[in-house]
Amino acid sequence: MARKARLIAPSLGLKRRAVSVHKGLDLSLTKRDVRRIETVIEKSKDRCANEVSDQLASMRVQFPDAMASRTKRPGFLRAVRAGSLDIKGLGGMFGFPLLTAFAKSLNDYVTSLKDAEDVQMAVIATHIDALYVVLVQRIAGLGGKVEGDVLDAFRTATLKFR
Repeated sequence: MARKARLIAPSLGLKRRAVSVHKGLDLSLTKRDVRRIETVIEKSKDRCANEVSDQLASMRVQFPDAMASRTKRPGFLRAVRAGSLDIKGLGGMFGFPLLTAFAKSLNDYVTSLKDAEDVQMAVIATHIDALYVVLVQRIAGLGGKVEGDVLDAFRTATLKFR
């Protein structure tokens, strides 16, 4: 029989060090701190784009082998799951919510798949292509009507071909 988990409260000393200006981190951010953080994020956008590009390139390299061999599809799906989750996080952090939305759609789609039929592989490939377009065009924000329509089409396709 499993034992019930119990929560252990942190000591007052630990709490004090965690929030004390003199002994730990100050949890309130000044306007200067916010500007510094925004500057670091802005300077890191190129690194983010390179990371996303590497993830997408890896998916594209693996895709033809996975299409040709059913035995390679589970490994490909695992790689797409991990890559799309990374892209989803990077897009949100670096100001590309459309990248996040497309990556979330892809991740939600592949999360439940253990294997994929050809039509499901085509849905995955279309997601990867859309992520490339957002990345190359550096579409910041949520895009326009076309991007919204593509996202709606992804929702429809992922429901229909699950």
